[in-house]
Amino acid sequence: MSSLCKAKDTSRAVAEKLPQSVTPAVGDRALFGAFLLGLAMLLFVAGSASCEFRWPIYKALLSSPSASLGAWMQRMELTSDVLESDLWHVTDYEQRGVVRHDTNQAFDGYTLFTSAHSTSAYLVDMKGRTVHRWSRSFRDVWNNPPHIPRPVPDRFIHWRRVHLFPNGDLLAIFVGVGDSPCGYGLVKIEKDSNIVWKYAGNVHHDLDVQPDGSIVTLTHEFRPPHEIPHLYTERQTSYTLDDYVVRLSPDGEQLQKVSVLEALAKSPYDGILRVVENFEWDPLHANSVDVIDSAFAERHAFSQPGQILISLRSRDVLAILDMDDSRIAWATYGPFHRQHDAEVLSNGNLLVFDNRGHAGPGGPTRIIELDPASLEVRWSFAGDEAEWLYSRTRGMQQVLPNHNLLITEADGGRILEVTRDGDIVWEFRNPNLHENDQKHIGVVCGAFRFSKNDLQFPFNGEIATTEESTQP
Repeated sequence: MSSLCKAKDTSRAVAEKLPQSVTPAVGDRALFGAFLLGLAMLLFVAGSASCEFRWPIYKALLSSPSASLGAWMQRMELTSDVLESDLWHVTDYEQRGVVRHDTNQAFDGYTLFTSAHSTSAYLVDMKGRTVHRWSRSFRDVWNNPPHIPRPVPDRFIHWRRVHLFPNGDLLAIFVGVGDSPCGYGLVKIEKDSNIVWKYAGNVHHDLDVQPDGSIVTLTHEFRPPHEIPHLYTERQTSYTLDDYVVRLSPDGEQLQKVSVLEALAKSPYDGILRVVENFEWDPLHANSVDVIDSAFAERHAFSQPGQILISLRSRDVLAILDMDDSRIAWATYGPFHRQHDAEVLSNGNLLVFDNRGHAGPGGPTRIIELDPASLEVRWSFAGDEAEWLYSRTRGMQQVLPNHNLLITEADGGRILEVTRDGDIVWEFRNPNLHENDQKHIGVVCGAFRFSKNDLQFPFNGEIATTEESTQP
């Protein structure tokens, strides 16, 4: 279960919420009982109305009024303490910033990263010094968001993925932890963080910018299962979270929108949906998109340029979506589990951040390059006994021009540059610690390396590497 879009299992009995001093006398028990009965009826009516009219408290479980009330209570508890969310993780590392740097093997440049403690992006040099920063809060962008009726507090909202243009413009995806849908929208800002445009859709997880400037990304929304043909039988939940692949113009206008559930349901790969349990209201959990290029398509008859490779985390599946035909053209299980960041390579292989599919020494996480036809793993990188590589959720990788990989170990708060021989030649640890608990490090949501010639805008100055921590 992804902690980005689903509340933790933190339910408590209603009785535990009552003050311990409330012990009614014998003569008052009837009145006290009537009070509890009236309160229960009020909550039931509120839960029923929330389901019927899709008020904000319906948004995580939805299967019944009581489930809606339970979801509301879980959200209230989850967002009462930011350290109970998955934005922060305990770390044993004492050093911060750059702790390893092999100048002979590392690819020189600037590294852009986002930290889950804030709605900011940081550009750091090879020594870990911040040379530029972008920042914009969700409420700066949407004071009264039409797509998010009741947003979580600011400290639970972060930038999940960003894209940097050569002139300093930045695309940023807002995500709200503890809410469902968790996608809070997409914004484009310029180098000084002024808003260029905004897209008020439930954008989440990932995006891919094309040479013509168009943007492919993911959105999601709740739908009644009966709207999706041949989806399930005897569904027990009232609503299903459907993922969509959306294409936007360079100016943020929606050009195409395709339901992934519908594309699967009417494809030869609809068997992927037959194993969905009745209680699964998030049956796909799409978490990455990558547009297929001609180099990859020329090596595989099952793909064409312009189709979209998507990762479906809940099903442990990679699939190719044809947006023009609204169909799944190809799909497969593989040697990966709860994966992220699936991308095509020019040699015809796929690169995948395999969060929990590694059973050997070094922890559950690895990065794998595999042949999509044979599913043979051609290359992999994992941690070792001395230093695990493990990110239960999130995570990504980037192939650098010198063929090294830049790896984001999200939960560990680390960014690694690794050679094909498995040597770590650069390591950066997020300097953002929680101000009230210095053992908690901010999750790193993603990282990209740019050469010094890639960026053509003046930086806004160095910021201390011991950057500010978020408010508790």
